[in-house]
Amino acid sequence: MVSDCGIRFDYIFDGLRLTLDEISRLKVANSNKLFAQKKLHLVLDLDHTLLHSKAFKKLTPDELYLKKQTDSNTSDGSLFVLDDAYLVKLRPFVRTFLKEASSMFEIYVCSMGSRYCVKKVAEFLDPEGNFFDSRIIA
Repeated sequence: MVSDCGIRFDYIFDGLRLTLDEISRLKVANSNKLFAQKKLHLVLDLDHTLLHSKAFKKLTPDELYLKKQTDSNTSDGSLFVLDDAYLVKLRPFVRTFLKEASSMFEIYVCSMGSRYCVKKVAEFLDPEGNFFDSRIIA
């Protein structure tokens, strides 16, 4: 049955199915590409590794001032509002880390959160798509 329908990879892209032959072909092609670039794979968890997020309804009275300090310029700032429901704070020097790591690794980000939210947060972290582009696992 797997050979007829393919193996599901919905956590990478909705509706994505690949046959075993296609998986093998992609593995070899990707390995050859990374070998030529002298890079390895690096999978980074978003939550509590690259950033922290907290629902507005869970903010303490002492933390409410943070809502007013969110940045509108996503390329320079580190504190953002996501969908008017979450406060997202990037880790200090996270973009410096990603820049350095991207020269040695092909970076993927993963999260147990919804794909929609992960993509939104990824836009804050990597607005120009230089570090992990669309390599998101959610």
